Amino acid sequence: MAFQAVPSYAAYAAYAATKAYVLALGEALHNELRLHGVVVTTLCPGHTATGFDEAAGATTSALLRLLTMKPRPVADSGIRALLQGKVMVIEGLSNALVAFSNRLTPRSMQRATMKRTSGRLTPGALARRAHLTSGGSYCSR
Repeated sequence: MAFQAVPSYAAYAAYAATKAYVLALGEALHNELRLHGVVVTTLCPGHTATGFDEAAGATTSALLRLLTMKPRPVADSGIRALLQGKVMVIEGLSNALVAFSNRLTPRSMQRATMKRTSGRLTPGALARRAHLTSGGSYCSR
């Protein structure tokens, strides 16, 4: 969600904002700290089977379930990117295509697409989602 507009319902606003913030922070830290031999790599995995949806009370669409990645390959990709000194890695071909295509599509179309594919939150899930949301940067020296 760091790369695209979010649906018009509030459940995703804070979640998407944290993802965009983590991406921007990771890039800034990478640039500031590389002079000191520190590498910061931001991992942008897309939807990953971590149990987050269940804990947040979210439902997922059929398309999102189809695109869901397994945690191990995602983690391996992040570690490889870190060891290679990359600023950021987008795991999964479909995620990379979405991130790139967002540069070419109007934000109104991005919001509509996200609304169709993201699923819905059940009552009370918004608070749980806000509590569970965290970043995804690795740091190594």
